Amino acid sequence: MLDEPSTWVGATARDIARAVRRGDATATQVVADHLDYIQAQDATLNAFRVVRAAAAITEAEAVDEQEDLANLPLAGVPVAVKENTSVAGLPTWYGSAAARAGVADADHEVVRRLRGAGAVVVGTTRMPELGLWALTDDETAVTRNPWRTDPRAARPAARRLRWPPDWYRSHTATTGSARSAFRPRAAGWSGSSRAAGWCPRTCRSRTGSA
Repeated sequence: MLDEPSTWVGATARDIARAVRRGDATATQVVADHLDYIQAQDATLNAFRVVRAAAAITEAEAVDEQEDLANLPLAGVPVAVKENTSVAGLPTWYGSAAARAGVADADHEVVRRLRGAGAVVVGTTRMPELGLWALTDDETAVTRNPWRTDPRAARPAARRLRWPPDWYRSHTATTGSARSAFRPRAAGWSGSSRAAGWCPRTCRSRTGSA
């Protein structure tokens, strides 16, 4: 077994999944590292609407207990989900208290598939109201740019940090947040957009879907 790094924060999704599958790391430790980092940083940045700390640790432990880790392409990878995508047990905010949906009784199909691949949802991230603006703020908080926290630089923050290594956003941002705002590979993370014909838009399971 290889020596574990002092923290898994900053590791790529590929490196994390490979380490967990090989037994060089546990999903529980990887998720705990990211939760500690989120706790230390998010009081200033307000990138997350909800952090699922206890639930994420429980789900990471369940990943570690599985016998088929070799078949989990995202084994132990922490994932943050944009708050207009349903996560079971959480309300779906759409960046707006007025438009907030009730507590979801099921995961969106994309979230279901992420979990099925071994990923662990650590929380939901804030978004501009209804995806209409370039800034993320509401009556509860203003999301800050971690590189420049003054109000003039308030921008979506979770993706600019090194955590989590993977995140999911739906195709709503008017400014092309996952595709054109910066080069994701240089930041060491990956993102996916719910584009037509690529990622499913509904929570309904499809026969034979992966």
